[in-house]
Amino acid sequence: MGKRVNVVKKVFEEFSGCTDLKVVIACRSDYLQGGEGSEALFLQPKSRGVALETVWVCPLEMSNKALVDRYIDHYVSEYEHGWDKEDYERALASIPELGEIIRTPFVLKVTLSALPGLFDRRAKHSDLKVTRHNLYKEYAKQWSDREWDKADSRSEIMQKLAALGLDDENYRVHYLEASKLLAKEMLLENQNHLTCTGGNGVFGREPFSMRGTSRFVEEGGYWLIRGCPTHLHLTRKKTSESLHFSFIHDTLRSFFLSEETYEQVTDEDGGDQPPEGLSLGLMTESREDVREHVDLVLQDAVYKEKLFDLVRASRTSTDTKTLTAAANAATILVAAREAFSGLDMRSIKIPGASLRNGIFHRTDFTEADLSGVDGSHGLFSETLLEGAKLEEMIFREYP
Repeated sequence: MGKRVNVVKKVFEEFSGCTDLKVVIACRSDYLQGGEGSEALFLQPKSRGVALETVWVCPLEMSNKALVDRYIDHYVSEYEHGWDKEDYERALASIPELGEIIRTPFVLKVTLSALPGLFDRRAKHSDLKVTRHNLYKEYAKQWSDREWDKADSRSEIMQKLAALGLDDENYRVHYLEASKLLAKEMLLENQNHLTCTGGNGVFGREPFSMRGTSRFVEEGGYWLIRGCPTHLHLTRKKTSESLHFSFIHDTLRSFFLSEETYEQVTDEDGGDQPPEGLSLGLMTESREDVREHVDLVLQDAVYKEKLFDLVRASRTSTDTKTLTAAANAATILVAAREAFSGLDMRSIKIPGASLRNGIFHRTDFTEADLSGVDGSHGLFSETLLEGAKLEEMIFREYP
């Protein structure tokens, strides 16, 4: 699943004309929704929401104590964070919301890695919320610390990183900015991995500044990427090298992209252009991207209001990117359970947004463009829809 496309549509195209065919699609559980059905990546083409049957073969539930204990035992034996098994058990029991956050082995590993540092921060900042986004942020810091310590033991690597401006005080910032840039580049290429062949594209620009005239390991940009939580694979030929990399888990791509988007949206001097993270495609096919933004909405009221501003900005615009950003902003706000009840949403344009399970009691959608919107399971009580575009909008309940 290298490209973020509708998987089922791709399968239909590959096996067009075949009969009596049964297909099993194996994937990470991140691509599947729990409970009600399937992630949009698994929707049948032109089905308007009819998904294939999906099965979680190996879901991870915190209630499965025996399985969780095995993961904790293994983690404590392999990594040193100053906590023993009993410390982790007490911490996990004290934060009930972790039951909703931890649904995969990777997220459990991230949680076990991040909890000691997160608890230290909560001791100083009692209002710090435990969200998956904050767990990932702590995990990314720890990754940067480990890679910086490794680089510090080799003077030739430190010289290359110093030439890029890294030092003991700012290396975390540099690694974070590089990770955000890589996540944005993946979005622009609609990929969850990237390939570098010399100093091409983003790799030839700052902060990587790879010249492509030498081996990758001799480039400072290579060691900067090493500080990001990525998988690296180097392919050598007689006269050239190719560097292939992806984040160690695709949810980290979602995390870094949301960090980049958050910074752009909340930047008062960011200009009038919608951020790439919200404007290059609808998020209805990327549940993990939406989830990261939901965490940011829940912990920052300013970000929430900025997203409402993006929705309202669509009123007077015909720009495709502005309308896409508005649709995605509405999708995120509804997913964060922000009620639209009583709000003036006249003339907004959010085609293709997901308003599923939203609350729109007495919301004024007069002359709004709601074409292609998924409003299933939503509460549309006394909602004003006069003159609104409702082509292909879904209201009905699914069995």
